[in-house]
Amino acid sequence: MKSAKIIASSLVFLIGIAAFIICFIAKDYDNKIKQLGFITSAVIVDLEKEVHKSSEGRPERNTTFKKETIWGIYKFAVGKKSYLVRGKTSGGALGQKTKVYYDPGDPGKKYVLEADQSGFAIGITVASFFLIVGAVLSYRSYML
Repeated sequence: MKSAKIIASSLVFLIGIAAFIICFIAKDYDNKIKQLGFITSAVIVDLEKEVHKSSEGRPERNTTFKKETIWGIYKFAVGKKSYLVRGKTSGGALGQKTKVYYDPGDPGKKYVLEADQSGFAIGITVASFFLIVGAVLSYRSYML
């Protein structure tokens, strides 16, 4: 029984470490695009509401998590070509402008929206939670 607790707590701790690594890899990718890419202005041209549903297809009830997410459809131009990309709006409205950093080799797929920068903080928070819970469970498994 004790070995199962040690294995479970170690797995939780390893999930936290993996989440930290993923966050920093994603942040590094964003920073490279910001440093080496080009910059232009993007504008919100449409909003999409994504309703989170239960496995039965009904909207979630009695949950502490957000029941819906608002996504912005941003439009930006590179030369004579326009691109539509999707990102978090952070409370944005139609017509709101933000900076977009893009890779000139593939602007429609390799881009970073300045308005969509909360992912790193959320990821670090989740990773920290798993690390702390894993550490506490490991400590309790070894000491008790």
